[in-house]
Formats: sequence, structure tokens, C-alpha cells
Amino acid sequence: MVLGIQESEFLNLSEEEQRLEPGDRLILYSDGLCDVMDENGAFLGPARLQAIVTAQAEKPIETLCQVIFDTLAHFRGQAGQFDDMTLLALQVSLL
Repeated sequence: MVLGIQESEFLNLSEEEQRLEPGDRLILYSDGLCDVMDENGAFLGPARLQAIVTAQAEKPIETLCQVIFDTLAHFRGQAGQFDDMTLLALQVSLL
């Protein structure tokens, strides 16, 4: 659901807090990453995206992002991209 498009009474939102420790990673993405479609019309889906991230979890953050986009491009094949694909990956480190 797009935030801000519907009245607040229709949204089930809450404010949460999570402490991140050095070495933790936070991966945020738009639905366009899950909605990538292959040449046969099959969607990648959240479970496959999670599997990609999990399989690459130990790689440097820049490599992780590149592998995600490379894997999505391979999955898509010759099918056109029809949605945005936004990815924000953060890694907590000590100063």
C-alpha cells in the first residue's frame, strides 16, 4: 500500500524502535524488487528476494547490492522492467 494515499483509518501502521549493533545490516526496498517478472510472467516474489539476500549476507554491502540487481536482471531476462527498483542497504559500524 502506498503511504499517504489512503485515509489513516485504512492503514495499520505503528511506530517501532529497533536497536542496531555494529555489524548489523538493514535492507529496505520498494515493491518493485519483488514484482520483477520473468519472460513467462512469473513474479520473483518476497521469498525469492529474501533467499537472494540471505545467500549473500556475508558479502560486503556494495557487493550485496550489486549481486541483488544482477540476479534480478538475470531473472527478468528479456522481459521489460515495469516498476521502480529501489534498494537501500545500511551497515552499522563503529566510529
